[in-house]
Amino acid sequence: MEWYRKRFRKDEENTLEHLNSGLPKIEELVSLFPGASIIGKQNGEVWLKYMKQEMTPYIRFIAGLFYKLFLSKKDDLPPYHACLIMWGK
Repeated sequence: MEWYRKRFRKDEENTLEHLNSGLPKIEELVSLFPGASIIGKQNGEVWLKYMKQEMTPYIRFIAGLFYKLFLSKKDDLPPYHACLIMWGK
């Protein structure tokens, strides 16, 4: 959040919402979707590095290539930024 605020002189709305509301915990998701399969997706550290590159002028043009060459190998490892929930009644 500090990185974004220093660079753009404002808060990033999605991040601010998560900081104010908190992130859902696995236990909460399991209680809301009993019997669901929850699979971690998208490494949080990889996501942060990519987002910083994507928001930096000039570097943003090669961010996708940098991700593919260097970051994608770690994207399926924890700590996860997102998850896939498979649930059926």
